Amino acid sequence: MSRKLRVAVVGVGHFGRNHARIYAQMPGVELVAVADPNDERCTAVAEQYGTRAVSDHTQVGPVDAVSIAVPTSRHADVACSFLERSIPVLVEKPLADTVGAAERIVQTARRHGTFVGVGHVERFNPVVVAATELGIRPIFIECHRLNPFSFRSTDVGVVLDLMIHDLDVILHFVKSKVERVDAVGVPILSEHEDIANARLTFANGAVANVTASRVAVQPMRKIRVFSPDSYISLDYTKRQGVIFRKGPKLTLDVVRKISEDPASLAELKGKRLPYGFSSQLTLERIVDGIIANAGLARKDVVPVLVPNVVRGADDFIEGKLDGGFFAIGAGKVSEVDKTVGGIRYLPLSDDPQAVAAMKKLMPYAYVKLVNPSPAFVGLAGPTKLMAYDYLVAVGAHVKDDVVYKIAKSMYENKAKLAQSLGAFRGWDPNTISKEMPAAFHSGSVKFFKEKGLGSPK
Repeated sequence: MSRKLRVAVVGVGHFGRNHARIYAQMPGVELVAVADPNDERCTAVAEQYGTRAVSDHTQVGPVDAVSIAVPTSRHADVACSFLERSIPVLVEKPLADTVGAAERIVQTARRHGTFVGVGHVERFNPVVVAATELGIRPIFIECHRLNPFSFRSTDVGVVLDLMIHDLDVILHFVKSKVERVDAVGVPILSEHEDIANARLTFANGAVANVTASRVAVQPMRKIRVFSPDSYISLDYTKRQGVIFRKGPKLTLDVVRKISEDPASLAELKGKRLPYGFSSQLTLERIVDGIIANAGLARKDVVPVLVPNVVRGADDFIEGKLDGGFFAIGAGKVSEVDKTVGGIRYLPLSDDPQAVAAMKKLMPYAYVKLVNPSPAFVGLAGPTKLMAYDYLVAVGAHVKDDVVYKIAKSMYENKAKLAQSLGAFRGWDPNTISKEMPAAFHSGSVKFFKEKGLGSPK
């Protein structure tokens, strides 16, 4: 049976203690020592992970590999002391504080035939890995990495402290030689630059604009990548990303056409609209009700069969439809808006005859004035839209106290409901007892009476 890989961690501050934690958890690895001149901190980490504490890196003893997480200005001296003994090292980013020190580390590793790695962990962030697998060809990249001041890594500026992550990811994406760098940085709280911006121009024509700050109020770690056929937005912190791809028919002509699209529902006559909705059968009636408000019927438009609203939105992006139907505030609406260059909701009429025509098909629908909101993409001003209420269906066998609690919870927790479904932002809890096409459960009626909300049937 082979022995475990012996490792040590030199420097157990904010980053180094994480190296120690991970090594201690890895099978086949023995954390033989941690080294740090701060005796109290070093002892605490050693006791936590069951290893030896030493005050200096020269005392770690025989090892097979070392992690180095000391202040950047000491990277070269500490790393080379191990590399000269052919011991592989993993150095926390940045590799060094100067180009000369970095070259010294690299040359020492080559001379002694061993390995040196740099802790650019952002490259292994799941969203970066996923984006890399898409094979994107960036033409423009924009990065923002903002942090409040942490009082760590003040021996280097924000470029080597924070921006270095984005520079590594950009090089990983672009894979071309940097031809020009235009940059500016200013110190705010330390002796080095605390906020900086750089514009990188590559040999293949790609451009990257990078901003880093360690004196921000709110943290932000995002990168946006534009390529000839797609746009990718990645949030490093949330480990989330979105991609928008240009459909095969999304050309300048299509974008121009979008700006000339109908301004009213009546102008949808003869236009291609989504129908069918085989997986959302109720939607056909809703569409019929909406166009009936403008005096139109299904025979007046060109129905295009789609299984659901998402497919309808995709067909609209690809130019297969002239309009679509979607709940305001839905995430897919934002995707469509960004992909085609802008959308707008068409207003309904609150004229009694128009409303009556709509209600003939959707008896419990009504016209509601919706005001603009950052969450309501496609709403340039106050707009009258179709609205209808949701029902929470419960069986008659369900006990009164259970239904009472459901009604009470909904009435008292509008904010939490809105977090799960944006439509609840416009809901008035006092309308919870309004007349609906189904009878109310006796448990909910009891709650309505207690709150003075009436006595519905």
